[in-house]
Amino acid sequence: MQYDGIKLLAWSVIVSVEETGIVMELQNEDTLGILLVVIVRVCRSNIDKIFKGGFFVKKSVLFFLLGAFSLWLLPGTVCAGVTGDAPLKGEEPLLITNAGQGPGGKMGRLLVRRSKAVQNVTYNAEPSPEDILAGGYKMVLVVIGSSAKGLGASGITIDEEILRLNAIMETCKKEGIPVVAAHIEGQARRGKPGSADERSIDAIAPYAKAFVVKKDSDADGRFTELAKQNGVPLTIIDETIDFMVVVKEMYSK
Repeated sequence: MQYDGIKLLAWSVIVSVEETGIVMELQNEDTLGILLVVIVRVCRSNIDKIFKGGFFVKKSVLFFLLGAFSLWLLPGTVCAGVTGDAPLKGEEPLLITNAGQGPGGKMGRLLVRRSKAVQNVTYNAEPSPEDILAGGYKMVLVVIGSSAKGLGASGITIDEEILRLNAIMETCKKEGIPVVAAHIEGQARRGKPGSADERSIDAIAPYAKAFVVKKDSDADGRFTELAKQNGVPLTIIDETIDFMVVVKEMYSK
């Protein structure tokens, strides 16, 4: 299928929004995320009809939606809310991974890529200590948040996940690789003591050289206390998308 420049732009925005929407749907059953998924899937499957004027969605409406969604995805948004301590200076190569097999790791990967601030970055959902050593990484970004669905898809229990996390954190400590702990999905990825979410935090927090957390993630002050215990910076973001601003600051020259 041949696309002219405008159609190609529309297609790229649709694909980008679809990826983000799916993640949002998985992580929080977010109403906006689900709405985005429905709209972009309709647009994606009918893009030729739309551009030929044969579909019920007018082009003007489509471009309005695409424009709104693209602005929503743009790095460094005007309304970005970042408070707290200045983030740790970023280093490359960067490894992005998750703790707890929640969808936040993929969201973190998408936002880091959207920031366009990091050139040498790898995503690995389940790195082993051997992967850490072989990758030559200078920093590890761990997005914390557990999901029963994610654990099931990986074929592991939370106990096995914690053992894996302990092993890679010990490797990072031994090799002097700084760990940035990110909790960017808010209260949806917090739980009662002993829950999979809290155990995932427990596994990473002692090794963290910096924390980046969504404001409501720290509603109980837990991350504030963890940062004090470690003597490390705590950067607060108002919304998940503000994580891009933090990444840009981390990797600014």
